[in-house]
Amino acid sequence: MICGWDKTGPTIFYVDSDGNRLKGDAFCVGSGQTFAYGVLDSGLRPDLTVDEALALGRRAILAAAHRDAFSGGTINCTFPFVYDGLT
Repeated sequence: MICGWDKTGPTIFYVDSDGNRLKGDAFCVGSGQTFAYGVLDSGLRPDLTVDEALALGRRAILAAAHRDAFSGGTINCTFPFVYDGLT
């Protein structure tokens, strides 16, 4: 995934192994992505606070790790970062 910010606002792209780029609002990758997408699809909305967005991301990762046999089953940690007021 490639994320950035310009005069139009934040943008995220998924880049596949062939170099194709898809613009979207949220992406999940890996063998547990279907489980993570289920959580994101049910909770993603444009007016999420930072804390709500972080909690949603954690729930999506937890669902993938818990339900997908190939995801390893554990989460070590997540680290959001803030740069110049942006999270």
